[in-house]
Amino acid sequence: MIPVTLHYANMTTYPLERIVTKSLSPITDKTYHALTQGKVEENTFQGQSLIRRDGELVLAVLPTKVDLEKLASESTRQIIVTKKEWRFVTPEGKELRAHVRGQQQSLADLTTVKAVKDFVNQQWYDSNKASVLGFLLLTFVLMVYVGTLIVIGLGAFFLTLTKRSRLFMIRNFSEGLGLMVNCLAWPSLLAIALSFFIQDPVLIMNCQVFGTLLMLTWVFYKTQFRDSLPS
Repeated sequence: MIPVTLHYANMTTYPLERIVTKSLSPITDKTYHALTQGKVEENTFQGQSLIRRDGELVLAVLPTKVDLEKLASESTRQIIVTKKEWRFVTPEGKELRAHVRGQQQSLADLTTVKAVKDFVNQQWYDSNKASVLGFLLLTFVLMVYVGTLIVIGLGAFFLTLTKRSRLFMIRNFSEGLGLMVNCLAWPSLLAIALSFFIQDPVLIMNCQVFGTLLMLTWVFYKTQFRDSLPS
């Protein structure tokens, strides 16, 4: 976990739309100019009050109280920026918020939709970095460790089924579980080594799973799942 934690902690950005789908879609060719007329000074957004629409997408810059009440009654996807915060609103009315961050930055230099989206995405990330780190680590833990527990549990269960055969000497679930845990040791060390270079939980989990299966195959080849008998 330490290599993965260090990797995530050193990230400079993360795509908001991986967490909330289409959250940046209100920034389009028809709307993005509303943001480029503003600037950020001392963690405060400054500029003109503008609302731009593109179908069911709304980009609202420094809306008035009346504007906010009207937007709240709509079933549209919205990005709202006030003096102190960003609001990403879904058509169902759910909100994700972020603080405005920056000391002295003019948005006039943002001349494309992508540049504006990158800026807004960075604003969200800078405000929620700790939460993003926690989310990514939780996802990693669930995918790797829960997946590993499932593999061990299922492997031990199926090994236990072999007790009906006189060919093998695995007599109960605990013996099957012990064998699976032992087979997991080397693949886990390999996964730890890989995590220094690769932070993909699916790939790491696959390394553990296939490594465990290979170890189990090797143990079967060497022992046929039978204890050595005294001569």
